[in-house]
Amino acid sequence: MGQTKEKILITALELFAQNGYEAVSVSDIAGQLGITKGALYKHYTNKRAIFDCIIARMEQQDMERAGEFALPEGILAQMPEKYCHTSLEHLTAYSKEQFRYWTQDPFAAPFRRMLTLEQYRSDEMARLYQQYLAAGPLGYVTDLLDSLGFDHPRQRAAVFYAPMFLLYNVYDGAEDKEAVVALADDCLERELQRLTGEQEIERIMERPKQVIAPLVLILIGAGVLSYTVGKDFLPPLDEGSIWIQVQLPPGISIEKSKAMGAELRKTLSEFEEVSYVMTQVGRDDEGAEAFSLSHVECGVGLKPYSTWKFGKSKADLIEEM
Repeated sequence: MGQTKEKILITALELFAQNGYEAVSVSDIAGQLGITKGALYKHYTNKRAIFDCIIARMEQQDMERAGEFALPEGILAQMPEKYCHTSLEHLTAYSKEQFRYWTQDPFAAPFRRMLTLEQYRSDEMARLYQQYLAAGPLGYVTDLLDSLGFDHPRQRAAVFYAPMFLLYNVYDGAEDKEAVVALADDCLERELQRLTGEQEIERIMERPKQVIAPLVLILIGAGVLSYTVGKDFLPPLDEGSIWIQVQLPPGISIEKSKAMGAELRKTLSEFEEVSYVMTQVGRDDEGAEAFSLSHVECGVGLKPYSTWKFGKSKADLIEEM
């Protein structure tokens, strides 16, 4: 007897999903089952009784499914303590399974299609459609995000739930239904990553000192190391010479520029630490540098440091020059 009652319930729901609740009669249900109306009435007094059993089962399944994912079975105002133990990961896992539930479950999927058909024909069906597929899920996700501390939870809930709501209808008409399921999973995973990132940023902003202090220490450490690392691995290079560049007044004649070059050689050669002096006026022979005649470069060779006066350094010599 229990099997017959279950068959009546499933068959009626499938007919409601195909033709709409109002268009299906008790005779249609009995005929689909191959039984008489009298046999059907032994289990259900009328079509409304069948419908009420469908609603009761959906309510029961809804509560059981939420419990399986450690999520509250009611709204935030009714059970605030349970909302305190939720997480984004639980919400995402639950949402993935809910998409499969509403599209693939032999009871929930035809129930969804029935509500979609009947929502514009009956105020009761419109209310149930909102409760199970539209405003209800949106409000539930809003409460969950609100309990997790997100600002503007309703707007964020709309972004989270919108792909599911859209893809329910895409699934029904798709040839590759598994691709639609995979797309729904991907959308939910991306939203999970975005919300998790925002959650981490909010936690950081709530404790600025704990975040800024380590960064300041790192910057100070980097500053200290910058004065030593280069010296440890790349000591100063000294080829025993000095390269001097002199810029004379623009428009100087070539004769005057040469004379100044000669004067520069004479002056630099007077330093006892200098072994030779070479000068070059203007650009080099290769023309790699576009210098004018007012530019003089001078290469100064130095004697071995061991022959210098005690305590005198190359920096001292450059200062004297």
